[in-house]
Amino acid sequence: MSQQKRGCGSMKKQCLLLLISLCVAANAAAASTVADPGRFAPVSGKIRDLITYWKVPSIAVAVAYKGQVIWEEGFGFSDPESKVPATGQTVYSLASVSKPITATAIMTLVQKGKVRLDDPINRYLGDDKIVARIGNTEDATIRRVANHTAGIMPHYKTFDADRGEQVPPFSQTIQNFGILVIPPGERFVYSNVGFGLLGHAVETVSGKELGTYLKEAIFDPLGLSTAGVNLAVNETPGVAKRYFYGSQKLPDYDSETPAAGSMFMSAHDLLRFGLFHLKGAIPGQTGAVLTRSSIDEMRTPLRLNDGHLNEQYGLGWEIGRKHGLKWFGHDGGMSGVTTILAIYPTADLVVVVLSNGMTEDDAINSLQDDIVHMVLPATVALDGGFIPTRQEVGTWRGSIQKDNEPISVELNIQKDGSVFIQLDSGPKQGVLLSKKEGPSIHLEGVRALFGNSGISDAPGQIEFNVTLRSKNHLSGYAAFNALRAFGDRWGSNISYWIDMQKM
Repeated sequence: MSQQKRGCGSMKKQCLLLLISLCVAANAAAASTVADPGRFAPVSGKIRDLITYWKVPSIAVAVAYKGQVIWEEGFGFSDPESKVPATGQTVYSLASVSKPITATAIMTLVQKGKVRLDDPINRYLGDDKIVARIGNTEDATIRRVANHTAGIMPHYKTFDADRGEQVPPFSQTIQNFGILVIPPGERFVYSNVGFGLLGHAVETVSGKELGTYLKEAIFDPLGLSTAGVNLAVNETPGVAKRYFYGSQKLPDYDSETPAAGSMFMSAHDLLRFGLFHLKGAIPGQTGAVLTRSSIDEMRTPLRLNDGHLNEQYGLGWEIGRKHGLKWFGHDGGMSGVTTILAIYPTADLVVVVLSNGMTEDDAINSLQDDIVHMVLPATVALDGGFIPTRQEVGTWRGSIQKDNEPISVELNIQKDGSVFIQLDSGPKQGVLLSKKEGPSIHLEGVRALFGNSGISDAPGQIEFNVTLRSKNHLSGYAAFNALRAFGDRWGSNISYWIDMQKM
């Protein structure tokens, strides 16, 4: 039985397949959008290194700043077997980034007067009810379920197509796992079952399958043409195939809680979804979705029984502060999937990173931090990064003494801790990581954009370590570092003397 049919079985799972011709046409027509290519060169270089070292099949990014898309690009292959390049229009599994979409659907029903946030969720589940081992189900409200404070047990299970595994009816999932194991309102417990229940409530109240309701109430009005639920990944053109740590292509699989993690979207469309939650409306929107007050309520913390605020989560959104800024968003991860949607309202910045692969060191997740530092250099210092002294601030020029072929270097250190480097006649590029190591300035994430630097196995990743020797003199070394550039063998780390004078 195909994954597509399995997904539409007794559990009422939706296989809202894309209009294939639309998706393929979008992929064919999509071009990388970069307002300033040199601006993101260090992040692009890190992405390429991740693809090389971790054998990540592909990564797609999309960034909007002050209402404008300033970067949208795909790297690697969304389908390595068929050599299909990734683009901003490639459709990816969203994993837990599905949760704010489900919460948005709940809020549309609240606006219509069909759901009340402070009603018990059992009121909206039809014949299938949650039960309590402790506490009272009357206190397990829609609001608390969407806030992960209803006391529902954490649970997540996938069912693999190649093993013939069948997703059970959701009534069975409620019976087995729709159980309060902590008194509602006591504390935060992340629960995929809880969001599965929210999706079931959407279906019960609307009388429509989740995918159908999402399409009509959210996807179509916002113009999210690539969005879908429970897609048969390996059977659907335009969808990134999922890989387990690089080399192993995964079979199609389903979850019994689709509202928690089984949605799909391109980086381009997820960026639009993020912009909608930032602005309240987006260009090309054809219908009302949520009011400004509903959007704001979704990222409002909920007070626990002891009076403390659950300041890490709103309704479907992770909330708090990052990089010294107010932030809300969500990340996601499951087999062959890594996703991030990060929104900084006071900075008017939205960042999307999607991948059909995984790493063991959260390197894909860290890309959104790198992007924030590129767009907002002052956040480097806010994150406890490099804060230069008055003597270090300024423009420095010199050379890397590489054999008999010195490489000219211009280093610009700014008051806010941002650092820019220009190598030979290449473009000026921002440094991803700047920090102090004793008296030394350590700079990482610099790409040698003029080639492989004459070193056979070095991809051009450079680290600088320089020390102020006098008010006009910096010296130290530049290391061409390829130690982590290969997944199956060690590379090299070759260092050269660097000497610079202040201009």
